[in-house]
Amino acid sequence: LVRSSLLITAIVLAIGAYVVGRQLAGDLPKITTGNVAVLDQKGGDVYVPQATMDYVGPVLSYLEGRPKTESFVGFDVFNKLIAFITQRKIHADYLQRHYFNEITPEDFAELRRSADENRIDTIVIGKAYLTGSLQEQILFEYLKKNYTLALNNTTHLVFQRISG
Repeated sequence: LVRSSLLITAIVLAIGAYVVGRQLAGDLPKITTGNVAVLDQKGGDVYVPQATMDYVGPVLSYLEGRPKTESFVGFDVFNKLIAFITQRKIHADYLQRHYFNEITPEDFAELRRSADENRIDTIVIGKAYLTGSLQEQILFEYLKKNYTLALNNTTHLVFQRISG
């Protein structure tokens, strides 16, 4: 009886996991997963929550209009998604280092040095990570001289290097 119960439980769990996985992927007909956006349809579909798409959509739209050869760096939790969808290499992903920690003033100083040394073309900053620190102020002074503010929405600031 115990062995039969364990076997039946294992089968039910396996089938349940398969069905839930297929539903989340949107593969089952007549079962729709709500609040999901489909990105990169040419590349095989990337499913992300609609809230994520609403958050990064303007940045994706901006970067899609720029050459893919431009370098990119940013302070945002979705940098890897942005880079993947726009087929760009991230020069440095600061939030991977500080996913659960705040961005430090030293990070802003490092970004400024890196942008200057490596001639980074595009800098994306999530407004949620702005702290008002002195190093942040220095970074923004540097950006004013070398970059133009290309996108300023409720969630992000995107700076584009001034040619020359």
